Amino acid sequence: MPERHDNYRFHFHLAAAFPYDIRTGFDFDACTLANRIKREHYRGSKLGWDSRANFREFSRLERIYCQSANQSLRAWWAYLCDVGPRHQFGRCETLPVISNAAGIARYVGAYVSSATDHRVLADKGMRTVRYSLRQRVAHVKFSWADGNGKTWRRGLQILGLVFACDVDGLIGHFGRNFQYEMRRAIFALGQGYDQALQLCAKIPEWADTASRMGFLYRLLNSIQTEVTFDMTFTNNTPDCPF
Repeated sequence: MPERHDNYRFHFHLAAAFPYDIRTGFDFDACTLANRIKREHYRGSKLGWDSRANFREFSRLERIYCQSANQSLRAWWAYLCDVGPRHQFGRCETLPVISNAAGIARYVGAYVSSATDHRVLADKGMRTVRYSLRQRVAHVKFSWADGNGKTWRRGLQILGLVFACDVDGLIGHFGRNFQYEMRRAIFALGQGYDQALQLCAKIPEWADTASRMGFLYRLLNSIQTEVTFDMTFTNNTPDCPF
């Protein structure tokens, strides 16, 4: 669920299912009191707290419920602290839910009400709550860090190793649209990354472009299993001399 801060920047609330227990041992009483103090005495990022005493009491209660977290929740916090900054996420907080689906509905409903007060004209048409149309468990894989994104980056890496150049060099060889025209080949190189990486180590430095093109053709045919590649993006397919 998206919500704007006082400065109109976005943050998000996510109700997620965990495959392990993050509730056992957690001090929900201290967490509830801390949230109540913050709700009543914190006046936003511009004005801050209404008194230092309330801030100190909030900090004391926050330390209590953080120290009560079990090992599973602590491990998740440690993971977020490590991976969040690498993907340019700001502050990330995960807390367990003590209640049931009705409690989660009240929680989300409260934020829907507060989010409505901070909507701007650009938010017209934006969904207040976003959710899956089918039941699915939330996971921690970032689409570009893992999965097809990782396979694609590896394929580009192998293609760069074959021709001993970066992306700009590949554009010089194949044109600006090479990533689209060679998308199947790039993805296949990423899928056969380990095997392709070993074979690329055998390319001598003196190999010219025609020889490297021939090596690419043989490499694709050695790692592909079911897909037949269209190699018409090049005018020649010379034999690889190495």
